[in-house]
Amino acid sequence: LEDRAHVVVTVGLDVAPVAFSVTGVILAEGIIRLRMFDIVPVARESMLQVTDIGMIVLDGKSRLVDFNPAAVRILAKKLEVGQSVDVFLDGLRDVQPLSAKLGEKKEVWLEKREPPLWVEWWVSHLLDRGNKVSGWLIMLQDISERKRAEESRQRLAAIVESSHDAIIGQSLDGAITTWNRGA
Repeated sequence: LEDRAHVVVTVGLDVAPVAFSVTGVILAEGIIRLRMFDIVPVARESMLQVTDIGMIVLDGKSRLVDFNPAAVRILAKKLEVGQSVDVFLDGLRDVQPLSAKLGEKKEVWLEKREPPLWVEWWVSHLLDRGNKVSGWLIMLQDISERKRAEESRQRLAAIVESSHDAIIGQSLDGAITTWNRGA
């Protein structure tokens, strides 16, 4: 049997500079092209974690892919990656995100949630690189405080309007701006 493999060893040849050069090229590729140390992904992740707007990402098969803490707080439900949209929106009959018009904001009273609250929600498509719909982004915002203020303002306006006493509104410079029927 003849040995066909031959190894040639050159004494004094240092391969470290070549290996470091190749490593440097690979790192440069990662830093420049893949933006390895870019702050944007870190900032985006931090922003999603601290925002008050709930965000839910669904894939093309309407399964939960990602969500932020605000979504869990607003829905007051346990969310798990892989859940169908029907599972985590069960009982929210007024929330039909996949049949909603894009960008159209809708308000819903989450009465089964404890405590109940008003939520404004809207949907956006997620497009792949070929501009095909690959999923949906559902955004939820607690608007309970705004609704309470609107109700309070409407109640106050109804009291003023129905009063038989004269009620006159003035600006800071004394100009009359509003009045009721009693005036």
